[in-house]
Amino acid sequence: MIIKLFILLFTLLVLTSCSREDDVPPVTPVVYEVKLYALAPVLLAVVVDKNGQIAVQKNLSTNIYTFTTKPELPLSATTNEKTTFIDTDFDGKRSAFDLVYDEELHSNSIQAITHLNDALLHAADLNSTNEFNTTKYASALVDMQTRFSLSADDIEHQTPRTASSKNVGILSDTLTFEKENLRFDPTKLETLAEPYKLISDFYTQFLSTKSIVNAVKYNESLSALALIDQKLVTRAIENEKPRIPDYLNSEYLDAIENIPSTALLSSEYNNKDLAYFALSLDTINNLAYIAAGNDGLDTVDTSSATSRLSNDYNGSTKVFATELDYVDKSDNRCIFVASMQNQVEIYGVDPLSDVNDINVSKIIGSYKSLELNASVYDVQYFKTNTDSLEYLLVANGIAGLEIVDIQDIECNVSNTLTSTSRYNSSNIGTDSRSVLTSSNGVKVYSADGANGIYIVDIKGSSPVVSGPVVLENNESAYDLYRIPNHNELYISTDNGIQIYNTSDDSSSVVSKGRYQTEGAHFSTNTEIIKVEGSKNNKALFIADLSGGIKILDISYSQNPQLCGVAYFAGANVLEQTTVRDLKLDEQSNGSKSLYIANDSNGLIKIEDAKSVLFEHCKTLLD
Repeated sequence: MIIKLFILLFTLLVLTSCSREDDVPPVTPVVYEVKLYALAPVLLAVVVDKNGQIAVQKNLSTNIYTFTTKPELPLSATTNEKTTFIDTDFDGKRSAFDLVYDEELHSNSIQAITHLNDALLHAADLNSTNEFNTTKYASALVDMQTRFSLSADDIEHQTPRTASSKNVGILSDTLTFEKENLRFDPTKLETLAEPYKLISDFYTQFLSTKSIVNAVKYNESLSALALIDQKLVTRAIENEKPRIPDYLNSEYLDAIENIPSTALLSSEYNNKDLAYFALSLDTINNLAYIAAGNDGLDTVDTSSATSRLSNDYNGSTKVFATELDYVDKSDNRCIFVASMQNQVEIYGVDPLSDVNDINVSKIIGSYKSLELNASVYDVQYFKTNTDSLEYLLVANGIAGLEIVDIQDIECNVSNTLTSTSRYNSSNIGTDSRSVLTSSNGVKVYSADGANGIYIVDIKGSSPVVSGPVVLENNESAYDLYRIPNHNELYISTDNGIQIYNTSDDSSSVVSKGRYQTEGAHFSTNTEIIKVEGSKNNKALFIADLSGGIKILDISYSQNPQLCGVAYFAGANVLEQTTVRDLKLDEQSNGSKSLYIANDSNGLIKIEDAKSVLFEHCKTLLD
């Protein structure tokens, strides 16, 4: 629970400062409303007064509880078995990030029940019959006002969301930490001074450089907050005060959020359906091929970020491109583009020998499944090591994984692919979302949604299929990634990334670790987390959709650690763009650049991928 508390601190402070609840005017008969707030709004609790009168929750999605008769103080809020929860993501319903409310809070106010109210009553010797020392209560109230620069109204009657001072939120978070770690002594409010100052300094250092609205984006500042909590536990000397990671510094934030327009390439089709979904890099020729939704296939010269070489949009079929792959053949190139319209479009590029005169405009063929309602989610070129056979692997949704023979295809002439070109006579899976090939050129992995993972050996006259392998917690498998020549298989799921161990000589996978992310995860091709790893198998870059970019230290895959974060947002946090895909370009000269397919912002290039890593993680890319 403590780790979740770390992740939530920024969100709580921001919502404290920029979201206010409107008072509901009294009606006849008089209704007395009290707001219940612990780490966040508390829903489905049992709120009673001193006489046992039970309040009714005004709305199941809000933390307002109503009494029809004026309640006698103090009030108490307890859990209703396992139904009561802390709505830590403020969405008004139970979700994966919410916490169980397993405490009891008290208040001497008919307007609010908070940790501050509870601390005052315990400082006033609250007993089991709800009696307390009024003199000590008054003294503690004055002490809290003076020590933390708060008004009596903010302390007694407001929640961190409605208070006029952000200090209410800081003190509430401080009390949460101290209680959770059994360090809080209600008779000695002075013991809160040191942890309060540390958390306050952290907020101030960050919020002084950025607007409060944008602070919501950084609610996963796990590294910094963990260091702060370590400081609280060890009571280290002042010169060991934790250093705020570089990515929270104003210089870096300004660099990321104010990337010049020359570094962004958006499509000319600026409608609500546009997005840059996926990208493939040709680092030798400084090219990026991009699946651009309604825009079809975009080609970008990565050596000059303002140069989009061409755009191919088939107006007759109106394809919606979401994934792609390519292969060089005799100085010509085939680009296979996955379309939501149950087809793979094949584009021809020639000649690669003269990149400046590149002409990406001709569609030379396509492949369509016999299953009319299928949607192509992924496509990949595959050449076997054993007999150099060439296949097109098509993750075709309800049609399963389809393996298409493209041995005779040429990239500079028209090609016809039909169901007779299939290598597998029957479908593999019923919800194929992603496909991945092994390093030895024999094995294929298929992510098949709720079914899990299929493992396919390309042998003889027909494939040998193993599985499906059901994922941990029965989560659905959406995207697959494996760093070449390493055994870890990374699978994006409903809740983040699962890590499995596999090998080219085995038809099984073994669970090793997992990492939950904050981005939105849905079961459509447009909302799938994608990952990219460094060649040394130490850093994992995650395109976490609305959660921005996450970089994990996977040196010890049983326990991945957050090592970097970057977000790309609009003017309002609710409008932050979605990171759809990313590619790490590691050159032989040691340079490491990061390319990002960033929704309607187009293609973004970060010259130094290390810049999105925390300071203590920079060596991950060495």
